[in-house]
Amino acid sequence: MEDDARGTAAAIERWIEERRYDAAAAAAEAAAVADWTPRGGAARPQLAPLLQRLRAGHGYLDVWAVDSVGRVIAAAGPGTLH
Repeated sequence: MEDDARGTAAAIERWIEERRYDAAAAAAEAAAVADWTPRGGAARPQLAPLLQRLRAGHGYLDVWAVDSVGRVIAAAGPGTLH
């Protein structure tokens, strides 16, 4: 039973690391969008395709982009972030 628990814990850790990698890659791409968006301009329309690709590519139900204070600035999927 202990071996099963260790195996499950390891699988969960791998899954979490994969999600962290997904988030880091998406953040880097979103930052690139922000870099070429004029100051004061809206990056939201340019983020939509990125979020849709991330959602479809990984089978996520919903994906959100948030600003530095936690406001949703773009989303993909049927859900709402609360």
